[in-house]
Amino acid sequence: MSNRLPIIVLAGSDSHPGTIPAELSPSAMLTGPKGTFQLRSGRCMAAELIARIRASQRFAEPLLLGPRQWYEGKVDCEVSHVQGTMIHSLRHLTDILQNRFSGAQPVAVAPCDILPSSADFQRLLDEDYAPHADAMFWWQMIEGQPSAMGAGAWKPSYRLPPNVGQVPRSLYPGHLVIARTCALRFHLMNRMLELAYRYRNRVLEKRYIGMTCGILGTLMRQDLRNLAKFQVPMLTFQIPYLGLRGFFGYRRGTAALSEVENFLAKSFLHRRFHRAAGGRPVVISVSSLLSFAKDIDTQAELEELDSSGP
Repeated sequence: MSNRLPIIVLAGSDSHPGTIPAELSPSAMLTGPKGTFQLRSGRCMAAELIARIRASQRFAEPLLLGPRQWYEGKVDCEVSHVQGTMIHSLRHLTDILQNRFSGAQPVAVAPCDILPSSADFQRLLDEDYAPHADAMFWWQMIEGQPSAMGAGAWKPSYRLPPNVGQVPRSLYPGHLVIARTCALRFHLMNRMLELAYRYRNRVLEKRYIGMTCGILGTLMRQDLRNLAKFQVPMLTFQIPYLGLRGFFGYRRGTAALSEVENFLAKSFLHRRFHRAAGGRPVVISVSSLLSFAKDIDTQAELEELDSSGP
């Protein structure tokens, strides 16, 4: 790829951690600002990630979002100060995206608690992202089995075929997003991401119910704004319907990754972009790069990845 992508690293710490998975004890979970944890390389986790991003030669100079007092002197990149809950970080990210980057420019966003090698960053962008570089919103799901996830074998995977009628695959959520600012419904997207983060470790049924109840007020407010612009107020009915259809389709084994793309397009993107990029404005690539599924949540995962090196 000839043009290097801007990249933002999210390095805050929410004081309200998610539900502890049934397979793990509270003592197994990492607590506190993970980006500041010291590694064998001598760098903190955020600094190690930034070094690997630079070494990949696929990105512009990284920008880290987090509390300046945590990272000053520990990372050698620009730090944009933000402190507080997940929603504070998302709102600050929104401000950065809208004020510092041109609307049509793709921008990458990653959390500070993944440690892919520089070669993995190169492969992800060259092999998985580049064929879909005109997408408004790009993400990846990682194909793999629990036995290949090491200390992260407890993480939930999802059995989905790429398209209806194809063979289902065992997929883990990836942790790098590339999006174009001009296309995003930030208010609605941030609310959905906040709810997804809050319910991330709960069983699927409780996750769906909690997210649906939590999003209804936001959908109604967005529809009122749409009505003021003489647009048909569809979101309050469309998004819960698509979510409900996807939920039961997944339970029956009939859901496909292409339907998730459609749901995200209807939820995250302004209407005028729903037919962009050849009618596929949201792309979720299936990748084999397990390092992008291995966000570090436990002490065992941290020790395993730290000992393996880049």
